[in-house]
Amino acid sequence: MHISPTSPNFHRLPPRRRSIEVEYFTALIEKTRRDDLAALRRPADRVTDAASARLVAALAAQWGPDAQFDELNCAIEAVSSTRLWEALAPFGFRWRRPQLDKGAERRIERWLIVTAGRELGGLRLRRNAIGWCRIEAVGGGRA
Repeated sequence: MHISPTSPNFHRLPPRRRSIEVEYFTALIEKTRRDDLAALRRPADRVTDAASARLVAALAAQWGPDAQFDELNCAIEAVSSTRLWEALAPFGFRWRRPQLDKGAERRIERWLIVTAGRELGGLRLRRNAIGWCRIEAVGGGRA
């Protein structure tokens, strides 16, 4: 199990293990950056701000303010969550058991990248350097 360099217990690791952890997360951040750039080269879906706001609200309802998720979680949960499935309707996805197809995952990933940091319907999607997302209420409240 890897411990993030920002973890409160990171300083308790032996120096060599800390070095390995930093190398691991540095490589993971770089891979995510490369993947994000590749995702941004793909054509964008034409999703309105209103549809994006519905999707951010559905993600907030699905995971709450403290949980993190990524495109794979969205693709898996969409087939069992009516609210999430309906919010993803503007994308026109098809699903294959037990989740949406890989093309849908890539399109959700691109949407997450582009939408991160925007305020939509009083909520904001945050995405960290390794691709994990969370929803926060604008103004510091809870989502």
